[in-house]
Amino acid sequence: MVALLVAGATVSALGATPAAEALAGDVGHEDLAYVEASTPTASRAESKVWFNDGTWWAVMEKAGPPTSTGKPQDDFAIYRLDPTTETWIATSTLVDTRGTSKADVLWDGTSLFVASHKFVSTATGVPEAPGSNNETKVFKFTYSSVTKTYSAVVGFPRIMNPFRMESLTIDKDSTGVLWAAWVQASNVSYQSSADGGATWTTATALADPRASTSADDIASVVAFGGNKVGILWSDQKAGNDGFWFSVHTAGTPATSWSAAEAASTGVGSGDDHINLKAAPNGHVYAVVKTRTDTKSNPLVVLLDRGADGAWHRTTAWIGKTNVTRPIIQVDTARNLLELFVTGPEAPQTKGESGGTIFRKTTPLATPSFVTDGVGEAVMQRPGSSRINDASGTKQLLTATSGAVVIAADPTTKHYWHFHEAGQPVAPSAPGGLSARAGRGKVTLTWTASTPGTLPITGYRVTATPALPGTGFVDFPANSPGTPHDVAAANNVQRVFHVAAIAGTVGPATDAAPVTPGGYVPFLSTDTFADQQAKDFLGQIAATQAQKDAVRTRFVTNDELASKVIEDLFLSSPSQAGANDGQGARVARLYFAYFLRPPDRTGMDHWINVYRSGRSLQYISRFFAASNEFKTKYGSLTNSGFVDLVYRNLFNRVPDPSGKAFWLRRLDAGFPRGSFMTSQSESNEYRTKSKTRVYVSLVYRAMLGTPPTRAELEGELAKADPVVDHTIEDILTTNRYLARIGTL
Repeated sequence: MVALLVAGATVSALGATPAAEALAGDVGHEDLAYVEASTPTASRAESKVWFNDGTWWAVMEKAGPPTSTGKPQDDFAIYRLDPTTETWIATSTLVDTRGTSKADVLWDGTSLFVASHKFVSTATGVPEAPGSNNETKVFKFTYSSVTKTYSAVVGFPRIMNPFRMESLTIDKDSTGVLWAAWVQASNVSYQSSADGGATWTTATALADPRASTSADDIASVVAFGGNKVGILWSDQKAGNDGFWFSVHTAGTPATSWSAAEAASTGVGSGDDHINLKAAPNGHVYAVVKTRTDTKSNPLVVLLDRGADGAWHRTTAWIGKTNVTRPIIQVDTARNLLELFVTGPEAPQTKGESGGTIFRKTTPLATPSFVTDGVGEAVMQRPGSSRINDASGTKQLLTATSGAVVIAADPTTKHYWHFHEAGQPVAPSAPGGLSARAGRGKVTLTWTASTPGTLPITGYRVTATPALPGTGFVDFPANSPGTPHDVAAANNVQRVFHVAAIAGTVGPATDAAPVTPGGYVPFLSTDTFADQQAKDFLGQIAATQAQKDAVRTRFVTNDELASKVIEDLFLSSPSQAGANDGQGARVARLYFAYFLRPPDRTGMDHWINVYRSGRSLQYISRFFAASNEFKTKYGSLTNSGFVDLVYRNLFNRVPDPSGKAFWLRRLDAGFPRGSFMTSQSESNEYRTKSKTRVYVSLVYRAMLGTPPTRAELEGELAKADPVVDHTIEDILTTNRYLARIGTL
């Protein structure tokens, strides 16, 4: 909602009824004149305005030149508010030609119902004479969005009942039944119509002993809670003093009502001032006035019936403020309750004489007021205000509708209105935003925003410093809850922001700063170096020289993690290095003897043996004599062993001269293990087995286990360079993250 609109110069418009000229200091807008002796915006519980098709409408008295009989023209008609000029424009649709009638308006989204009655301060219950034109009537209209006009439904108006009363309200329940409530002859009375207002049940007194009131009391009806109808009434009699509420469940017999609930009771707590609204949260809100209008006693009170049926009471104005005739509206755009009252304008000391229309607002969920202040002036002419009897809408206020309240000044006989324009509500900021740095990217996850006025069509990701190009990346409306990658340069710390898109971009949620880098998933180059030194080289931690080298290659050179690992750790000539290291030599023996990658336990054992000073030939002899070898190949002659070595290592049969050479040596006592190492360490086999050995060493170091046969074949099938792909893939797996934790 925007700030209050203060009246400016009068702007004439085609079809507009001229308003009085605005004076300096006016708050709100002085409108068209009327001729009725009493205030046309009364009575307290009734609503005169509604919102439809992007426009505010009102039933207002059409003051025009006298008729041919000399009678002032005082018909009630439908008016439309022009928000540009803040002028009410008369339409051609008349409602009630009885100038002293009072109306309650209900727009149900399809039809407009106007319940119109003749006013009497004390309803005796004596029926009006047939044809007297003093009965209570219901008018019904349809609306054309093409012509922007209302048309009377054939057969209407219909007579609801033959009575006059102080106040009457209507509402419609979830089954489409219309209800009306008022006080007649000191009894709370009601009627219903199941056929859209065409016929009405006989006026019936509410069958509860506490529904017998004083003569000067009123009642109001409201549909609420999805399938309920409630009647709230005042009672100023001793013993039942206060406000009472009875509930009907839609679809049950019309005479079925709950026992009266005490909404607020106590000596002096009841008065004939009620305005009643329902909210989407299942609550019923009523603003009422008491008779305790002195000093700090509660004068205007907010009554809140929760979805559980419990009533809560909050004082909004105390006695010394001397305000009166309160109404309430529910603002769903801002989750507020808005209360309006008439307060005295000096030299008047009582609001009953008219004055200024004041407003107070409070959160829907936790009502609370500064009780000794009059509030914010929304309709006022300083020095001469006699504005009175505010009237609003039954509808919930939205970001589209804004708010309109009308009132009247019986001294100048002009309408007034307050208009607060609607303003689209942005969606909420997304929740649960997390950002995880990657190599050249950041992975973002968030939860959905709550929609505002418009539906959410997507989510926008921005960053500080800004992302290159357009500076943002957009994702679809269904993106919450799913990780999304955003490309981001390595070694640049950024704060990422995510906001919902709904017509405009809503408020953003910020993630913690993240720095993409080649060393991710590690938090720093030092922790990266420590882990690789431990895994590949068997060190407790990386040396400072190793850390410096890692930092340079990542931060300065922006190199791939696989290249850093391969050059500084995997290919180190130390004991766990690649092709020239002890680990590689042992791994080649596993492939040569068993055609499989080394298992972790066996590999660790034989590397420790190697470290202790034993030779590779010594280790090879144990492989040749192992149970696994004998089980796999059986008992081999020296000739068979030579054939096996050539087949396993080179996938061919030995040439005759070469085989003869080795047979002579083996037959002369040369150890088979030594013959195997001479072949496994040959340039031919070192080249042929290099990628298998690299993959095996990488898996053993980084994952703590050798690759399975399927994993090995999968790695070998990848495009060159094989080791780069293997290392890069492992670094991003959940398996690796689970092993190293957060470093």
